[in-house]
Amino acid sequence: MRPRLLKMTAFGPYAGEQIIDFERLEDANMFLIYGPTGGGKTTILDAICYALYGETNGGERSGETMRSKFADEDTITEVELYFKLRQDEYRIVRRPQYERAAKRGGSSGKLVKVASEVELYKKDEDTYKLVTAKYNEVGEKINELLHFNIGQFRQVIMIAQNKFRELLTVSSKERQQILQD
Repeated sequence: MRPRLLKMTAFGPYAGEQIIDFERLEDANMFLIYGPTGGGKTTILDAICYALYGETNGGERSGETMRSKFADEDTITEVELYFKLRQDEYRIVRRPQYERAAKRGGSSGKLVKVASEVELYKKDEDTYKLVTAKYNEVGEKINELLHFNIGQFRQVIMIAQNKFRELLTVSSKERQQILQD
């Protein structure tokens, strides 16, 4: 799986839209995300994991808690990931559940839940065709496509900060299973 483009809107510390163009890395088979503490590295990893699996990279935060505290009430929280897998291209969009002020009677302090949504698309010639918008089906399809569940993806693909040590310290049987997959 090669990420092509990541869009985050009202996600993590980002109030507006942030776009990361991985195509600029050209043919790099591996890349490192680095920067100062608080620079947003973990948010990028969280956004990729959230887009694919509906969970953040460390599993310590839910998608619902990733809505930016700085975002305008009218801005929809959304993560969109374009990725290539073998010769196919996909687009996945996830929007976590969150609460916002009611549009009618908003001054009353009443909150309304905005439901979570997910959509998985596959590129067919020049357009992306919807594969499914059902939460469980998207999860199953991602597992099927990537041959990794969220735990394996975190250990092998993401390897955030000190998580590399985790891969080295799992039992031989677990490591063998991860590498076989």
